[in-house]
Amino acid sequence: MPVNRRAALCCAFLLNCIAAPAYAQESDTSSSADAVPPVEVIQAPATPRRSTTVKRKTTAASRPTPVQTSTVPVAPLSTSPSFEEATAISRPATISSKVPNLTTQQAVTSDTAQMMSPLPGASIYSAGGVSGLPVLNGLAADRLNSQVGGMSLVAACANQMNPPLSYIAPSQVGSMTVYPNLVPVSVGGDSIGGTILVDRAAPVFAATGQKIFSGEIGSYYRSNGDAFGGNAIATAAVRNVSVTYSGAYAQSGNYTAGHGFKPAGPAFPSVSNHPVKAPFLDADEVGSTAYQAQNHDIAIAARDENHLLQFDLGIQHIPFQNYPNQRMDMTDNESVFGNLRYTGDFDWGVLEAQLYRQNVEHEMNFGDDKQFYYQSEMGLVSPGMPMDTEARDTGGKLKASIDVSQRDILRIGGEFQIFHYSDVWPPSPKHLPAGAMAMMAPDTFFSINDGRRDRYDVFAEWEATWTPQWTTELGVRSDTELGRDGRSDL
Repeated sequence: MPVNRRAALCCAFLLNCIAAPAYAQESDTSSSADAVPPVEVIQAPATPRRSTTVKRKTTAASRPTPVQTSTVPVAPLSTSPSFEEATAISRPATISSKVPNLTTQQAVTSDTAQMMSPLPGASIYSAGGVSGLPVLNGLAADRLNSQVGGMSLVAACANQMNPPLSYIAPSQVGSMTVYPNLVPVSVGGDSIGGTILVDRAAPVFAATGQKIFSGEIGSYYRSNGDAFGGNAIATAAVRNVSVTYSGAYAQSGNYTAGHGFKPAGPAFPSVSNHPVKAPFLDADEVGSTAYQAQNHDIAIAARDENHLLQFDLGIQHIPFQNYPNQRMDMTDNESVFGNLRYTGDFDWGVLEAQLYRQNVEHEMNFGDDKQFYYQSEMGLVSPGMPMDTEARDTGGKLKASIDVSQRDILRIGGEFQIFHYSDVWPPSPKHLPAGAMAMMAPDTFFSINDGRRDRYDVFAEWEATWTPQWTTELGVRSDTELGRDGRSDL
């Protein structure tokens, strides 16, 4: 039986504008696993000099750029302290995997979780267009500890429509590290399947006495589903202060399969006394796969000698995201988060502290490609099945990485997380005729009324490097959870 395959066109556009013409790193001897987030220095010359070809140096935190060399005036390197010189003692030596070719992955997907696909043992449960569920060796969802910028976020939806990785766009990802099997106790607990660490790009600072203004814009189009979107990054910085804005937008209609897999026709039948014109779906069109999403983030960073303070303020709005494998669709999702982090490099080691808060308002109902009105045997028509969710996630971390000797590192610390969750089902229909019965009427149903899950963890970890080929790591971690299913004072 012949099969018609449809190829999808994918193109991406990237423009990077740097006001300061010369790139320089404060140190070329740093390790890629530095304890303190690496800091990129972009230095402008004080006076015009002769043009010389300078190769741009990149670190794990440098923003990817297709340009490898540029002809620019040479400027003297800054002599200010560099965070890249910090001892690499905060990150444990346990085997982990980093997602390769971030630039390529960012260009071909609007779903951050899909960027994990090249890693061994990783796969993705396809859900909404920007809300795939990562899977590590068969374990997914809440069985994994997914962190975005160090925030251990929790899906604020019973159907996992807004998993943690959906709160950062692919273009905003600076690095992605995955621990698929054994997870060091200092990296995180509260999981049985692994840990995923997603971070934004490191802050950018100017050299002493200089100012920089840089920008980057990108756009893409994919023919399958007429998917399109764009992203923008703008940075202003001096020696000790840096401010960066990053934003991303993504939208797509229903995508199409390689060939027809069903009869073409209306997406759903209409109720006789509430006629609705159902969308027409082609034989190869996969209904309920459209989505729209936007993410915005403002990052402020300040440094002084060996101390780095970072604050991120981000918002997300998803007005709709349809799900072909669920009965419900996301009809709105709004999120606001604040993330404050401190990193200090001392003679004895590295101290890290963090406080964060995220508020989420989430709504589910039947989308455009699903039947909205239902009629009971008594003739009562119910408009949809609205479900509203509110969640508040507050957490904090404190970790000290102590350089005990040339061979030994001791990491101690703790963290807490307080998660509030409410799931409310408004009545449908809002007004119930006398003597009539309905599944979601006449009152509001409180599925979870301010449920709460508190977690308090402490850990200690010892790492010894016997030879460059042999490392011992021993750790112990205590996770304490306190929960309640909600209030009864309705």
